[in-house]
Amino acid sequence: MARKPAHLGGMRPAVISAEYERLLEEVRPTSELWRLALGVAIILATYLVVAMVILMTADNLGAFGIGGVHRGPVSLLVLLLTFPGLALGSVLAVLILHRRDPQGLLGRNFARFRGDFTVASTITLTGQVVSLAVGFLIFAPVASLPVAIWAMWVVPVLALILMQSAAEELVFRGYLQQQLAARFRSRWIWWVAPSVLFGLLHYDTQVYGPNAWLVVLDTMLIGLIAADLTARTGNLGAAVGLHFTNNAVVLLFVALQGDLSGMALHVTPFSAADHSMMRLALGGDVVLFGGGYAVYLWIMGRWGRA
Repeated sequence: MARKPAHLGGMRPAVISAEYERLLEEVRPTSELWRLALGVAIILATYLVVAMVILMTADNLGAFGIGGVHRGPVSLLVLLLTFPGLALGSVLAVLILHRRDPQGLLGRNFARFRGDFTVASTITLTGQVVSLAVGFLIFAPVASLPVAIWAMWVVPVLALILMQSAAEELVFRGYLQQQLAARFRSRWIWWVAPSVLFGLLHYDTQVYGPNAWLVVLDTMLIGLIAADLTARTGNLGAAVGLHFTNNAVVLLFVALQGDLSGMALHVTPFSAADHSMMRLALGGDVVLFGGGYAVYLWIMGRWGRA
């Protein structure tokens, strides 16, 4: 029996829509936990192989004096090129272990996928612009990459950010969430578990120091929102739109000073080593995404979609 979507007034998290329930019916025949475990192994192995090939190739090109792969836009491009392994691994896992159409990972209705992507991207971009405007009252961004060089690289890097975001969503809100939701009715398993894992993968005390757990919580919040949006809409469009737009802004326009700022027009005047400023920035992220999610639910409610 389909789990009936709640009305917006209930504001219940992780509500499964009728469309998502139909998608899960395709997953249930092969939702055994041993298949899930092997699927994760396939995804991880594929990612590692692809990443190794990309990094070795980049290193060889750098050794021959081509591109300078350890700095600037090329360094970010090389990093982003490692992520297709996640998407490929997800497709292989679905084909080999579950014997179903990989398109089901994205959702069955492309028109709705595109519409949900557009709405989530627009709301996220609006929120990011407001957040940056408020942030500029606290600190002035520092010019980083010359505009001419940025313009030369922005289109391919933007395409790779979209690919990277979609690849991560295929794994966490696509493969993992679908397999767990098909197996378990409890939202605390299929909604929370992948989001916690998503957050923990960003834990790095060497970079973030005492703020490492705040980074985990911030990232986990994004995962929870993306997972809820996926269950409500029945596709990955909103999750990919949220993920892509957020990453595009923080990588291309105003980046945190550090290793991932090679393609940014501006960088913050502080790095992750400035723990007090990082706490302030992470707190702003929580407000941004929480508020943006409330706006999204309001719009979906007006459209009769939440």
